[in-house]
Amino acid sequence: MKKYGKIGRAAGILSLILFMVLVLLQLAVSVFSGRELPVLFGYSYLAVLSGSMEPAISAGDLLVIHRQTDYEEGDIITFSEDGFLTTHRIMALEEGGYDTKGDANTIRDINPVPAEQVLGKVVGIIPKAGKLLLAVRSPWVIAIVFLAGAAVWLLTDQKKTGEKGACG
Repeated sequence: MKKYGKIGRAAGILSLILFMVLVLLQLAVSVFSGRELPVLFGYSYLAVLSGSMEPAISAGDLLVIHRQTDYEEGDIITFSEDGFLTTHRIMALEEGGYDTKGDANTIRDINPVPAEQVLGKVVGIIPKAGKLLLAVRSPWVIAIVFLAGAAVWLLTDQKKTGEKGACG
């Protein structure tokens, strides 16, 4: 039984460390890349805030986005317009851009999206995981995660020190 406890504890600590590394990586990429959407290994991810793409994509979902060289009618793309990110479906190809619409919207977007504003195509959807991403970006959550990590490290270190002292 002790063996499974140690494995569980090690897995928990490893998960916390991995989570902390991802948070730091996200922050570093955001700060140093100067991009609206951080790119890591050619992929970006973002949390959905609205229901304009229901039922295909819901608010709170996490999108995995990959930049393509070209896009086709029916692709779901993320684009930047006036500093805001929007994810909608390509309804038609326009010269130099795309005519888009949110699946839940009754009308198409007013302006065609110029090709240079497209950040990528949605290649994956992780339902409700965007809520976690939004929480992770909160300074309070980042502080709590790092404090929890430090506490686990200190407690584990003290336990090891106590075990060595009892034996020697």
